Amino acid sequence: MKSSDMKPDYYTFLCALKACSASNDLRFGPQIHTQVPKMALDANLYVGNGLIAMYRKCEMRESMTLDPIAFVPILSASSHAGLVDEGLVGRVCEAYDFIKQMPIEPNETVWGSFLSACRFHNDMDIALEAEDHLF
Repeated sequence: MKSSDMKPDYYTFLCALKACSASNDLRFGPQIHTQVPKMALDANLYVGNGLIAMYRKCEMRESMTLDPIAFVPILSASSHAGLVDEGLVGRVCEAYDFIKQMPIEPNETVWGSFLSACRFHNDMDIALEAEDHLF
């Protein structure tokens, strides 16, 4: 697709991620994942859900290291899908520490998703700190 100058859309990524999930092959999933922000699809809910499914099906969820590229779609998709407990199981403090240490400036998607996680877990102290970054 790169050689033909065609630009992949979110549906292309979903199909590719589904193929990786079906094969349980970890060689291509992370390569596809690195292309997501390059195509400005890192905040796309469907792509985020596809990434979660791919990593989960490839049994990488527990050993996966969250980097900024992985963190935003996973947190956002988990929050929007009501899966905060499965994405970052009660680890609000850990998530907050991670956000503060990110090498890039967290955007509104990160803070908004984090605020939703705080609300879900009734953690108002950290929610107030997150709110300061949004407003």
